[in-house]
Amino acid sequence: MQHVLKVLLIVLTVVVSGAIGARWPLLGGILISAPVKIPFATWWVYDESGGDAARTARFLDGALWGLVPTALFVLATRLAVQRGLSLRVAFAIGFGVWLVVVLAQRQWADTW
Repeated sequence: MQHVLKVLLIVLTVVVSGAIGARWPLLGGILISAPVKIPFATWWVYDESGGDAARTARFLDGALWGLVPTALFVLATRLAVQRGLSLRVAFAIGFGVWLVVVLAQRQWADTW
């Protein structure tokens, strides 16, 4: 039952942010980028690991490493859309940038 509750909370967060974004795009964008998903996911890792603080901290390390590629994904996607590319192409460019940065970061991360 806890798994279902966690999934529903995450889905609800995305749906509400999308609905708000349809009416007020800037506010929806701010809400979807707010640190809402990270606490849910951290709760999930902590709960599933039996309260293992070290595993949870390592998960949060990964979240920190993910901030830069995610910001660059958003920037690349925005620039592509602004230049008139289709959303599909813009996402492909954004994910490409994200992947390149994640793989480059691997050189600096101590372990995966």
